[in-house]
Amino acid sequence: MVKEVWMNVKKLFASPPTDGRVFFNADLNWSFGATSGASDFLTVGLHELGHALGLAHSSVKGAVMWPYTGMNETRVL
Repeated sequence: MVKEVWMNVKKLFASPPTDGRVFFNADLNWSFGATSGASDFLTVGLHELGHALGLAHSSVKGAVMWPYTGMNETRVL
């Protein structure tokens, strides 16, 4: 099992993957829908699938490809 570690940093630059793999951190609280204290699996999955398909972040706040999502937040196409 792959375990990812995320850190709070002011700036982070990364190259997009070339193989289309998406990893989810099993240590996070995931939910299906807006749930207090959890990240919506479908919202995050859709965002990461966008990256796997070559999409960049959006400058439109609230868009699926907006770079940030919070707990108890869902987004749709």
